[in-house]
Amino acid sequence: MYHIKDEIRHSKLFITLAELAFPQLSNEPFISETRSNLFSLNESDATKHAKPLSHNEIIDHLVQMNLGEIRTRIHISMIAPIIVAFTPEINRSKVKALLAALVDDETSHIAYTAKHLERFANTIGVQKIKELFVRRLRDLHQYTILETEAAVNEYAPEMKTALH
Repeated sequence: MYHIKDEIRHSKLFITLAELAFPQLSNEPFISETRSNLFSLNESDATKHAKPLSHNEIIDHLVQMNLGEIRTRIHISMIAPIIVAFTPEINRSKVKALLAALVDDETSHIAYTAKHLERFANTIGVQKIKELFVRRLRDLHQYTILETEAAVNEYAPEMKTALH
């Protein structure tokens, strides 16, 4: 629940970040529409699955979550200087603070998922965790290539030849 709530909070922070960095977008309908469509969760509405996950499924989810958090942490670090450069001076300190908070949160998520994975590695063996990490990292790499190609096709088709 903690992680879900944190991710929901992050989605709201990203909208706030966009509004601060690009104030001219604040009155655009897609901003309010996006904000109203964000996922929310009441703890009382959350129910457990009838069929609990196996240890292997939990470990697999944790590995994917850990890699996803690392990826997000890297993306924030890569995009932060660009966002700050385009942010009006009056909003820069707020934008920098939001970005720093997001980086701290992602780092915390990386640490706690790693802590759980370390606990599992001590019980099922380090080699199994390593093999799963390699497999899921390969999956993430392939997914990233597909995402990048799709983004280039949509936003910068003239760059397509430069990538190959």
